[in-house]
Amino acid sequence: MQRVRSWATHENYHVSRLASEGTRPRLPWGHNVGLTTDDTLPILDMLYADKTRFVTRSVVNHLNDITKKHPDAVIKRLDQWQAAGKQSQKELTWMRKHALRGLIKAGHPAAMQHLGYRPDIAISDADISIPAVIKRGEKISIAANFTPSDTGPMIIDDVVDYMKSNGNNAPKVFKLKVLEGKADQVITIAKSHHFNDTASTFRLYAGAHAVHLQINGRIVASAAFKLS
Repeated sequence: MQRVRSWATHENYHVSRLASEGTRPRLPWGHNVGLTTDDTLPILDMLYADKTRFVTRSVVNHLNDITKKHPDAVIKRLDQWQAAGKQSQKELTWMRKHALRGLIKAGHPAAMQHLGYRPDIAISDADISIPAVIKRGEKISIAANFTPSDTGPMIIDDVVDYMKSNGNNAPKVFKLKVLEGKADQVITIAKSHHFNDTASTFRLYAGAHAVHLQINGRIVASAAFKLS
């Protein structure tokens, strides 16, 4: 770790990046190293204000790895970096969004709040529609409608509960839209969705499925469908 700290202050960005990339916990060489966040976060403290995207991208990918087990530690660190003012606001905004991307996709309330999205934003008249029966390989349209009771930024996702081979459901989040909602203004969103049955990394199984409308990490409407 003494050598890693010397990398972090090296004038060559390839070397300084190695201090972050070489200690990431979820890359193949890092799984059994046994480093804790107490070991690695101080290294990232030395790197986050770097002016090279090559380095800051590694820092935020490292943070995204840490969020899998220690989300609160990452959010706290980002709060501290924001308060310190050592990185440009534009770059740090990008870093915060990228570092929390896994948590945002999972609807983590504290991550939503950190980026300015209210998890408890009031929504009325929400519905999401999908054909009742869908054939594997078919491309269909998903439509959603809702009315926010408050004005504020919104991350809108659709979440599909796919059936697995064992009969259980596994949710998969798809991005619909990011927008500024206006109080009492009806919002309508439509999206095509391809139930691709030829993907090499994902297999579809016939049976009961569901789709959900998720706003700022909270499910506000659901619809069931059957995949044949």
